[in-house]
Amino acid sequence: MNALVFLSHTFFLYSAFRILDQSFCDASSSLRRDGKFNYAHFKDHLFHKLHVPKLEGAVVQTRNHCLQKCVKNPQCFSTNVAAFHRPDGNVSCDLLPTDRFSAPEKFRANHSFHHYSIAVSSKQFQVNESF
Repeated sequence: MNALVFLSHTFFLYSAFRILDQSFCDASSSLRRDGKFNYAHFKDHLFHKLHVPKLEGAVVQTRNHCLQKCVKNPQCFSTNVAAFHRPDGNVSCDLLPTDRFSAPEKFRANHSFHHYSIAVSSKQFQVNESF
């Protein structure tokens, strides 16, 4: 019985810290950056890349970590994320200062990257994985 109580308390604490540490998503808006809660809805464009100068290049554990970096950077409006993991298990992440709508001539099919732009339609990808 004590093991069950311990496990339930551990799960509660893990969940609480995970929620507090993540970038929150809300269906009422596509982007929010106000210093208290940051969230965005991203649309995925698989095997596409936006060829613009990047704000920052990073190596992160997952695609969601890249999207969270973008949400936390006020200058970031989209990302290019490597479609395949590096030998160390991480992925390359490029934070971009614009999106495919502002630079459509720079948006192209690509075999190595997926592009994620802040969603403007009802089909949205939510960032909900914590660091």
